Amino acid sequence: MSSEAPVDQKELSPRDRVDAYVRLYERQMDHYHKTQDVEWKGSFGLWTLLGGGIYLVCVKRVDIGGYMTTKIILGAGCLVLLFLHLFWLWKIHRSEEYDKELWTQYRGEALRLIRGPGRELQSNENKYKLRSNWERTKWLVLEGGVTLALLLALLVVSICG
Repeated sequence: MSSEAPVDQKELSPRDRVDAYVRLYERQMDHYHKTQDVEWKGSFGLWTLLGGGIYLVCVKRVDIGGYMTTKIILGAGCLVLLFLHLFWLWKIHRSEEYDKELWTQYRGEALRLIRGPGRELQSNENKYKLRSNWERTKWLVLEGGVTLALLLALLVVSICG
């Protein structure tokens, strides 16, 4: 946490206020990119583990207390893993949307100060346009689809192997 005392906005010059909004804008964009980085590293990590699981099941028979018990446990585990991954992805995507909304707000405030009174922002500068349901869903379907395909491959290999 910062040890600086809060500053009354009235005490800041317009230039200082612009600089503050630009710093907030940059921080929010940085947070967005770091969140995306975590999203992809987490997904690729999970997919790598699933690929390793497929290889392990192909090379060595896995038995956890009988054929049916093993398949039931594996199937239930795959379902849980799929839903956890989709939930995690949904939360990550919501965080990214929030970051975009904030950085658009900060950019708009800085632009208002730079342009001065009486000069309105363009519609594309004023408010972040939320993605459509299709745009939001397609990435979840794509990433969740890769997870589902790997989980199905794991199940097929364990049942047929």
